[in-house]
Amino acid sequence: MSKGKGEAPNSIRLGYRRSTISFVANRTGSLRRGESLLKETSTGATTSESTSRSMRRSSSVEELPIDIPQKKLNLFLDRNKDILDDYVLDRVDVETIERWLIRKTRLRATTRKQAIVERTDAAESDVTQGRSRRWNYCPPSDKTKIIPELTKDLHEHSSSDEIMFKLAYTVATAIEADGWNVFIYNSDEDMLQQIMPGYVGEGIILPLGEGGTIPSYVGKMKRTVRVGTLEEFPDLYPHGLGIPMESATSALVIPVLKTEGKLTGVVELTKLGKHTPFTPADEQMACSQFMWLGITVEYVQLYKSLEQHKELNEIILKFMREVITDVTRIDYVLEDIINAACMLVDADRGSLFLVDSESQELYARVFDQETKSSKKLTQDWVYGRTTSLEMGRSDLDQMSVIRIPMSHGIAGYVAQTGEVLNIIDCYQDHRFNREIDEKTGYKTKTILCMPIKCGQEIIGVMQMVNKKDGIFTRQDEVAFQTLAAYCGVAIQSSMFYVQLKRSQEHYKVASEVLSYHRQVMPTELKEYLERPLDEFNNYDIDKFNLDTLALPEHVKPYLVMRMMYNLIDMSNYPQDILMNFILTIRKSYRKVPYHNWDHAFSVTHACYYIMKNSTMFEPNEQLGLLLSCLCHDLDHRGYNNDFTKKHDSHLAALYSTSVLENHHFNMACSIMQEEGTNIFVNLSPSEYKSMLRLMRKSILATDLVQFFQNRKALDTVVCNSTLNTTGNASHRDMVMSVTMTACDLGSAAKSWEIHRASTEIIFKEFYNQGDKEKKHGITPSPMLDRDKKDQLPKQQVGFFKNIVVACYHVLLPVLPCVGVMLNGAESNMKKWEKLSK
Repeated sequence: MSKGKGEAPNSIRLGYRRSTISFVANRTGSLRRGESLLKETSTGATTSESTSRSMRRSSSVEELPIDIPQKKLNLFLDRNKDILDDYVLDRVDVETIERWLIRKTRLRATTRKQAIVERTDAAESDVTQGRSRRWNYCPPSDKTKIIPELTKDLHEHSSSDEIMFKLAYTVATAIEADGWNVFIYNSDEDMLQQIMPGYVGEGIILPLGEGGTIPSYVGKMKRTVRVGTLEEFPDLYPHGLGIPMESATSALVIPVLKTEGKLTGVVELTKLGKHTPFTPADEQMACSQFMWLGITVEYVQLYKSLEQHKELNEIILKFMREVITDVTRIDYVLEDIINAACMLVDADRGSLFLVDSESQELYARVFDQETKSSKKLTQDWVYGRTTSLEMGRSDLDQMSVIRIPMSHGIAGYVAQTGEVLNIIDCYQDHRFNREIDEKTGYKTKTILCMPIKCGQEIIGVMQMVNKKDGIFTRQDEVAFQTLAAYCGVAIQSSMFYVQLKRSQEHYKVASEVLSYHRQVMPTELKEYLERPLDEFNNYDIDKFNLDTLALPEHVKPYLVMRMMYNLIDMSNYPQDILMNFILTIRKSYRKVPYHNWDHAFSVTHACYYIMKNSTMFEPNEQLGLLLSCLCHDLDHRGYNNDFTKKHDSHLAALYSTSVLENHHFNMACSIMQEEGTNIFVNLSPSEYKSMLRLMRKSILATDLVQFFQNRKALDTVVCNSTLNTTGNASHRDMVMSVTMTACDLGSAAKSWEIHRASTEIIFKEFYNQGDKEKKHGITPSPMLDRDKKDQLPKQQVGFFKNIVVACYHVLLPVLPCVGVMLNGAESNMKKWEKLSK
C-alpha cells in the first residue's frame, strides 16, 4: 500500500495503553484492521477518547507489519500484552470471553489428573486475595444471572435458609451439577441440619468433625473439598456424602462463612455417572458465589433480627396496653399472651400453663390455641371441646380447666427444671407425649417451650408448636424469652389484681360482719332516745374530779350528749344519729383492761372540762376535740405501738408511724361513713373535710412520740413570748395537740383514790403485754414486767416528772384552767415519791 493523505502507512505505531486500532487474530495468523477504525486513525480522529488515547501512546512500542505469520504475532503479543488487553476490552463481547473461558478451563481440566484438591485457609491475606481472584474469574454473565436472583430472594423471602437453598440451586445449574444439598449450622448443638423447603423437621442431622461425612469435615475445618472420586481419603470422611447417592462420582462441598469466619452452613454439590468431574473453574465459580452468600445470609439474619425486634416491640406495646385495660380476668390475659407469642415466632399454635405449686400440676383454660391467621378449629383432646381465636370472650368463660401433672411431657419438664427447650424433631425426644397427636390427628414436629418467671419463681410455661416455615431459631428463642419476661410481669400483675379484688371482697364481708356486730339494735336505740337528757342533770360533769369509773354504764352515753349540748349548738346534728353514733362507738371498743370505753369516756370528760373553762376554742374545734377524745382508742388491742410493730403484721403493714393512732382514726371514719351514724350528714363538704382533718391531727397527737415533739415546740414559743393562737394556725394546732395529751393523762391528775384505781387497771394491761413478750422470747421493759412490781412507785415518779407534770406545766400559760390538773398531778407525784423511798 502506498502512502498518501488519508491512507495508513505500511506500518503503524501502536499505543502502549488502550489503542484505537482493533484487530482480530484469526487461526492463520492474519491481521485485519477494522475499516472504520483505520479511517479514524489515518484521518486523525478528533473524538476526546481517541485523542486522549493517542496522547498516551508510547514511542517504545515496536512497529507491526500488516501481514505476519502466527509465530511472530504471538511473539509480538507476548511483548505487548497491554495491546491485547485494550483490544479485548474495546472489541470483544462478553459472550465471546465466556466461550474462551470455557474452552480454556476444559483444556486445563483434560491435562490434569482428576483427584481431590483441597483449598486451605493459610493466611488472612491469601484468603482475601483468593476470594478476589475467584470473583474476577467468574464469568460476567453468571454474575448478572445470580446476583439479581439473590436480590430478588432478599425481597421475597424472609428466611436465610430459603436464600441459601435458592442460590445453591443457581450455582448448581451454572456449573452443571446433578444434585445439591444445603445444611445449616446449629451452633447450640454443634451440628449441621439439612434444610428442604416444604418439609419441617425431617432433614438429616450431621455432627461436625473428621471421620464422618464430607459436609461434617468441611463444616469442622471450614475448607472447601473437591472430590474427583469418592473413594479417596476414607479416613477423613469415610461415610462420604452427607446425603448418600450410589451413582455420585464427583462432589464439591463448600462452607458458607460469615465475614468474621463463623460457619453459617455447608453446601454439597454432586455429579452423577460418567459426567465430567468438577473442575477448579467450577470450584472458583462456586466459592466466589458462596463467599457472597455468607455475607448475604449474615445481613439477612441481621435484617430479620431487627425486623423481629421491631415486631416484638410492637407486640409487647400492644400486648401491655391490652393487659392494662383488661387486667380483671387472667384468662383474657393468657389468651392475649398466646396470640402475641404465636405471631412473634410464626408458630402454628401455642399453649400456656400456670403452675399450681401445691398440687404439683400445670393448669390452663387456654390450651392448644391456634394463631389468628388460621381458620381451622382445634379439638381439645382432653374435654372434646372446640376452641379458636375467632371465639369471643364469653366463649372463653365457658372453657374448662385442664390439668397436667408436672412430671409429664415437655411442659412439665420445663416447669420443673426451668430450662428452655427448642426441639426440632419431637418424635425423637423421649419427653414428648404422642398421645395428644394420636387423639387429634395433628402432627407435632417442632416445639419451643420456655418457662415464665417472676423473679426466680417459675409461675408458668409457654409452649409454641410447629413453626410454619422451618424450625425455631436462636433469634426466635431470644425474642420469645423477651416476651416471656413481660408475660411474667403481666401474669403476676393480673394475679395480684385478682388477689386484691378477692381481698377487697373479703374486707367488705368482714366489714359487714363487724358492722353488724357493732350495730346498735333499733330497740336499744329507741330506749335511749325515749329518755330525756334532763334526767341526768344530777351528775355533776362540770367538776374535773368526777369518778368516771363509778358511773353506771348506761348513763355515760347520755352524759356525752350533755357535754356536747352544754358546749355547742347541736341543732345541725340530729339527736337520733348522734346517739346512734355514741352507742356504736361504745360497742366498737374492745374488752381490754384499760384502753376501753371507760377510758374513752374519762378522756372525753377531761376534754369537756378544759373546753368548758377556756375561751380559746371555736365551737367546731370544741366538738372536734370532744369527738377525737371519744374515738382516740377505738379498737385498741391492749398492746402499745412497739409491740404492734413487732407482732401485728397486718396493722404494721398499713401504717409506717403512729400505727395504733392511725388505726383508731380510720375506725372512727368507717363508723361515720355508715348510714345512721354519720353525724356530719348536714355539714357542707368543706366543713366535713375540715372536721375530719381536725380529728385526725388530734387523735394522732395522743401518740407519746408526737407529744414530746409538740411539747418542745410549744414550750419554745411560750418561753419566747411568740405564741399566737389567733393568727398562727400552727401555734393553734400545737395547743390542741398538747391538750389532747393532757386529756389522755387526766386520770393521773385526779384524786389519789381515783388515780390509784386507774393505775392498777392500766398496769394490769401492761403486765399482760409483758407476759406475751416473754412468750415470744423478748425481755419486756421494767414497766411491763410483773416480776418487777416493787419498782412501780419509782417508775411512776419518772412518768409523772417527765410526762404528766411537764404536759400540764407547758399548757398552764395558755390554758389557765389546767391549773387544777397540774395541782392534782403534782400531789399524786409526791405520794409516789414517798412510796418509792
